[in-house]
Amino acid sequence: MLPDPLTRSSATTVKWKGREWLYFGGCDYLGMSWNKRVRSTLIRGLNAGGASASASRTTTGNNPAYPRLEEKLADFFQVQSATLVPTGYLTNLAAMQALDVPRVALDERAHPSLVDATRVLGVPTVRFKSADVTGLERKLRGRPALVATDGVFAPDGAISPIAKYLQVMPGGSWLLVDDAHGAGVLGANGRGTVEYAGAKMNRVIQTITFSKAFGVAGGAVLAARKVRKNMMERTGVVIASTPIAPYQAKAIEVSVDLIRRGACRRKLKRNCEFLGSLIGEELPFPIINRSFESLHEVNRLKESLQKNGIHPPFINYPGGARGGFFRFAISAEHTRVDLKALANSLNCSAPEE
Repeated sequence: MLPDPLTRSSATTVKWKGREWLYFGGCDYLGMSWNKRVRSTLIRGLNAGGASASASRTTTGNNPAYPRLEEKLADFFQVQSATLVPTGYLTNLAAMQALDVPRVALDERAHPSLVDATRVLGVPTVRFKSADVTGLERKLRGRPALVATDGVFAPDGAISPIAKYLQVMPGGSWLLVDDAHGAGVLGANGRGTVEYAGAKMNRVIQTITFSKAFGVAGGAVLAARKVRKNMMERTGVVIASTPIAPYQAKAIEVSVDLIRRGACRRKLKRNCEFLGSLIGEELPFPIINRSFESLHEVNRLKESLQKNGIHPPFINYPGGARGGFFRFAISAEHTRVDLKALANSLNCSAPEE
């Protein structure tokens, strides 16, 4: 069952149940979906080039905006190649189908897109406990595999120890990092979990989405040139699908430029530090998770949030607590007044000792 509809009214507010509320849901970490330059580029591009390429890139749909964006992404992420995919969800399938791997070691908390892609791949699969490096090494048994994990886990912002995974992976192995949440946010330059971990890309495939930090839509696979070559030759998601619209590609270029400059990332970091100081927590990633065993505690936080004018983001999502949990996403666009309101609710509803 879907939740009640709500409408974004600004980078930090929504309209819900007949009034406007502060918004701490979703994944618009940098506020890009409401950035004036991004939105004006979308509008100009739509007016100039239509609503769709209306063909796959391997036929007549390879608009100049696509290779230009891929080149910009490869430069920004410092990788050999970037290949656009229609949605972030399908990037993992595209990446896996480009590899010749005998088996997969899949994180127990892996996003459903990784789980689905592994099923389609159809090779023997083992599951390993998230962040358990020793457990992963034991499951690999010294044999090559594709290790697949999230860079950042959506429910709580936990960051995978991918550098440590690489240390225990046998030769001939690949690490596939679904970096939907980390890309644009983590790392000294915003290149994501791989940069944050100080890892090299020679054995890594990084999949990203443009619907979160970049504020638009679609996805991309960041990898070695041979991986891109294989995708172009054998992956139906790339060969036989219509890509994102050209106007979306142009807007993503603007997002990349803004993320590269860093002002939005610095604002987000300051907001995380400020909110963390108010609630007594370190926030390495702009997500706060709260789950409770009793309905009374859930309702108490909901009431506190609404008293402070905040839409209560109580959700059910794979990888989170059964029965639902609160997931708060911090944005670069939140003000200190916004953050104080959230902190007040979180502190007032903290379990009594």
